[in-house]
Amino acid sequence: MKTQLSFVLAAGLAAAVALTGSPASAADLRADIPFSFQMGGKTLPAGTYQVSTSQGVLGVTGYEGGAFVMTNRLEENGVETVWQGPTLVFEKSGSAYALVEVWTGSRNGRKLPAPSPATANAEPSLGAVAQDTARVSVPLL
Repeated sequence: MKTQLSFVLAAGLAAAVALTGSPASAADLRADIPFSFQMGGKTLPAGTYQVSTSQGVLGVTGYEGGAFVMTNRLEENGVETVWQGPTLVFEKSGSAYALVEVWTGSRNGRKLPAPSPATANAEPSLGAVAQDTARVSVPLL
């Protein structure tokens, strides 16, 4: 009887620890991206994507495809960046978006390689000297 009670208590404790507030891993994160974007030389359509990281590899997968790319580690320095939680950061140039950073938690992130000039400007404008660029953030859920 005492052994059964110990087993039940141990199982209950294990279940309680599993359900309590450990931060979500990158494998648990998803994003609803309202525009098509470039990542790793591929153009992915707007949609819902799972985001995962493992040993420097970032995976972004959705219903209509996905991409994997090697990344470099980023750490927020507290001066230039204001932490806003898990986020995907895109660079917008003209009408094209490229995924450039992923912040999954604990103020650590991953930096993607810069998109190639050929894919970065999906719709070049004739006679334009320079295009405006902007950074766009999409929260991870």
